[in-house]
Amino acid sequence: MPKTTLYLLFVLFVAIMGAFFAFENQDPMSVQLGRWTWETSEAPIILIAFGIGLLLAGLASIPSLVSRSLEIRSLKKKIKGMDEELDAVRDEKEQLAKKFDALEEKQAKQENGIEEIEAV
Repeated sequence: MPKTTLYLLFVLFVAIMGAFFAFENQDPMSVQLGRWTWETSEAPIILIAFGIGLLLAGLASIPSLVSRSLEIRSLKKKIKGMDEELDAVRDEKEQLAKKFDALEEKQAKQENGIEEIEAV
């Protein structure tokens, strides 16, 4: 199933549960905050309290999110530096392999030259 379909099914489920919740919590309730008094059903009060809780939890998680973001940025820079270092080591390895091959060829030519002198 595509993600959008799952998302829409989830939203539909939450909407149905919200309607069921509101239907089940229709009892009148009085809320007093200082001088203000509200008369409403239980559902909005519970949902507002839940929303405030979500907001506070979200605000409380911001410092850890920021520190993780900074750590990720730092680690990405470190990875980039290590990739550059790895590329430099690979280039150096290639150059050393070429030098080694050239020295082997030179040694083989010298050995052939010695064999030719001994044969004479």
